[in-house]
Amino acid sequence: MVHDTLAKTDSGDGYRMSDLKNSILHETKRNFVPWGESKDRPATVDVPGLIHAVLMDRSRGGAVLLGSNGDGRQSAFETGFAGLQDQPQLVRLNGTDFVKHVPRGALSFLISKIDIGTEASRHELIHGLAELLCPGGIPAVVLLGHPELVDEQSASILSQLSSMKKIVLMVLCERIKELPQELLTLYRSGQLSRITMPSLDMAQARSYLEAELGGPLSTLAVATLRYLTHCNLDLMLRLLRLWIADNQLEQHGGVWVLRSGVLQSGPTLHAMLNMMLSGVQEIERKLLFVIALGGPVAIHMLHRNGMARQLDELSASGHLRIVEHPVSQAVIAVPLLSLILREAMDDDLCMTLEADLGRLHSDPTAARTRTTLLALADQGEHASLLDVAESFRETGYIHESWQQDPEHRIAILNLHVKTLLTLRRTCEAKALLMAAEVGFGTTLHNPELADRMAWAQLELNLLKAQVLTAAEGPDAAAEAEDALKELVASTEWHSDSQNYRAFAAQITGWAAHGRQLDALSAVELISRNLGSLKANGQLEKMFSAEHVSELEVMLLQAQLMSGDWHAAALRAREISGNPTTSPRIAASADAAQGILYGLLDEPERALQILEPLLQQLAFTPEFAERAAVEAVATHALVATGDNAAAIELLLKEPESVRSRLPLNFLSWVAEIFSSLAVARINEPISAHSRLLAFADKVHAAGYAGLEMQTLAVALRMGHFAVADRFEGVARTCQGPIAQRYVAIAIAVRRQDTADLAKTLEHLAESGQMLLSVPFPNALIDTIDTREQRRLATLVSRSKCQPTGVHRALFPETNSTESLPSWTKSLTKRESQVALLAIEGHGNSDIARSSGVSVRTVEGHLYQVYSKLQVRNRQELTALDRDNKRAVGQI
Repeated sequence: MVHDTLAKTDSGDGYRMSDLKNSILHETKRNFVPWGESKDRPATVDVPGLIHAVLMDRSRGGAVLLGSNGDGRQSAFETGFAGLQDQPQLVRLNGTDFVKHVPRGALSFLISKIDIGTEASRHELIHGLAELLCPGGIPAVVLLGHPELVDEQSASILSQLSSMKKIVLMVLCERIKELPQELLTLYRSGQLSRITMPSLDMAQARSYLEAELGGPLSTLAVATLRYLTHCNLDLMLRLLRLWIADNQLEQHGGVWVLRSGVLQSGPTLHAMLNMMLSGVQEIERKLLFVIALGGPVAIHMLHRNGMARQLDELSASGHLRIVEHPVSQAVIAVPLLSLILREAMDDDLCMTLEADLGRLHSDPTAARTRTTLLALADQGEHASLLDVAESFRETGYIHESWQQDPEHRIAILNLHVKTLLTLRRTCEAKALLMAAEVGFGTTLHNPELADRMAWAQLELNLLKAQVLTAAEGPDAAAEAEDALKELVASTEWHSDSQNYRAFAAQITGWAAHGRQLDALSAVELISRNLGSLKANGQLEKMFSAEHVSELEVMLLQAQLMSGDWHAAALRAREISGNPTTSPRIAASADAAQGILYGLLDEPERALQILEPLLQQLAFTPEFAERAAVEAVATHALVATGDNAAAIELLLKEPESVRSRLPLNFLSWVAEIFSSLAVARINEPISAHSRLLAFADKVHAAGYAGLEMQTLAVALRMGHFAVADRFEGVARTCQGPIAQRYVAIAIAVRRQDTADLAKTLEHLAESGQMLLSVPFPNALIDTIDTREQRRLATLVSRSKCQPTGVHRALFPETNSTESLPSWTKSLTKRESQVALLAIEGHGNSDIARSSGVSVRTVEGHLYQVYSKLQVRNRQELTALDRDNKRAVGQI
């Protein structure tokens, strides 16, 4: 528990993270390569180049190649090895369940090739293997797979040979903690480098799939393909073709959009299932069907019911993986396999699985319902999901049922409530939650279930706070804030996840109510702790993947509400690129990036992201971001001269729908961009009225931050009468943005155009373009022509030279033409890292701004130094300075 990790500060309702556990958790996931690896996948990181560099570097003992299933590590190694001019001997070794229990079992084949007696000493054995593997002083390359299944003696011998530089040891594994102790020691000593094979990220997947389709693909479709296939490119392509054949994926407005993720039974699906289950025995297939039907199963239940061998075999083959939260449990590794297995079940098969399901779950009905709902959520089938959830509701939340299995009931209730909220059916969600609370409150006390029921009570409270936050009307916001204060004040936390999520929910309230600095400080604190937990391997123990996504979304909301659009852009990219993020959340994060382009006055870039999303919305109209997306796209169309399309889009959603949106960042975006578009279509009076009405609404709810930003746009549109109110609200908010808004209000009231121009420049430099770009902008119209040109130049330079929020959104915007000549031998990413290093940024700063790990940055710099024949940052800087001198830049 970390109920003590959020300690109260002097303010009474603030919290700080502290004393987080630092122990390394035992990992049980194994390394495997199921169903083949894709050799043609694109890669941002030059992994073959890194491998080649390690193989060329005789001072190192080798490297550990980290990655997940089907990520192309084997292929990357083959490419790196093939690049060697004089190829050394290549030895391939693999750990297995058999050799793990046989002394020197992994090396038995090699030992049989050397002439030593059966009673040979370890020294003689090492000497014989060294002669065999390093003839003529050229060390062999040993490729080792499944290191967790290698016996201790073999691992020790390989470690010693690597230390002696008699072999170059390349180890394929999924996690560092899979290494046997001797190899782990070798790695920690620095003799084995670390090379991480990145997952196929969103941009890479989109590029590859769009090349296959010959046209643009919606983010939701890309995210769904990545999520269901666990980023396995071969499976992505198979599923893509299946969807096209079943008309689930079709072109709409020139964009390939996902109509539905439902899998339709047929010969193609049957062939895919046979391919994915190739080599799996019948008894193991039965366990896969049971887990597909009832969901994750606790490891101790599998052992108790004599299924340990099936678990080991399926884990080794990559069909199952172990997750640590809330307890160690087995799940199907690739969501697509679970969906296909469910589709392949008939009633007779389900009947035969009931007995196993009953032995593995305390409440088989709840387990099946939860799994069904998750599958429907993955496929975006909201109507079917609500039908199943409503059927369960009839008896699922009565007081007797809560004691059977509170965990599954909370999960079912969570899915039901959040689907209703997505569809803006807030009143129904509230009624559902109240009914569930009534049943829970009448549950008889059972000492054996005390901890589980206390955990469930806190989950109900968290869900209640979310429903209140989404409710309409000014009273709902105050009620939600009170509920969160009461919730966070609790000291009886039963999981770390609850602790963090409650705190994050309160932070979003701070951001909305004028405590922007407090909110951003807390966001930074939580982000730092999450990063530490991830680095130490503890994150999966403390959080489920769903709770991590939920937490990240709340932190993103706080950053957006606080105006920290640089950090928000980084987080949105990270969320949308995470393959374990649900497709809907990934698409929402991508929409946030498009919205941020709009806030930065980049209409073409905004449309580049938002237009495909608009086509997808024709089939998925329930997106919470819909109104904001349409408003930003409308404004972007006006800005690019397409008034007809803008007017058509502006009239698409009635005013009555927009007025029912919950008060948050998205409803603010929808209102201000609609108003800006209306003003540009020559209806400024109407735009003024809309903005002031919205400002009054958020004022009534106590959302000072949104009121301040709304009044700022009213000033931009020439409504200077609000200057006094604007100043008063800005003074109640925290942070440099609020301070500059105060300065703008004073400058407007005093008609001090010099101070106004200076403040607008400061806002532009910090990435706040909302008040710094022209037309319609009455603030800019009041300053003299010279200051206008100066401001325009500053804004243009900020866009052309990506820094801060621009670097977060435009990581690839440096044109090759503007780069120094010495970067020609480098990849784009290596060039970016090198230039940032020359600017004086440390590895951690580069990693944070680029959204990658420090290890990845170190790998890029290793490549840069090798290619440019420099040894450190100083020599790299000198090289750049000499280049500038040569071309007359200095």
